[in-house]
Amino acid sequence: MNITERSIGRVVVLDIEGRLDGKDGDALFERVSALAEKGRPNIVLNLANVRRVDSTGVGALVSCHKELAQRGGELKLLAVSKTLKELLDRTRLLPVFKTHETEIEAIASFTKAPP
Repeated sequence: MNITERSIGRVVVLDIEGRLDGKDGDALFERVSALAEKGRPNIVLNLANVRRVDSTGVGALVSCHKELAQRGGELKLLAVSKTLKELLDRTRLLPVFKTHETEIEAIASFTKAPP
């Protein structure tokens, strides 16, 4: 898995390429945790180029979500594949994650006040 980091205002976009599974999930969590520790807890994960996500990858997404929430931030998912949406739905995790179709929409969602 390759992770490319971009900053857009107060939001960090992590472009993920490859697979999101066991060891790659750990690497993603470490990256997200490091950003949160540096005061960058608002993160968009761009999953457009992720070929496969297994159960440990889903676990990594949950861990990232919890880590950022504990630090006052949020994790948003961008370009979630149909297969991943179905997996998140089957595991009843889909409502946990805020998903977006476009990067502009995902970034703009950080500036909106909660309902």
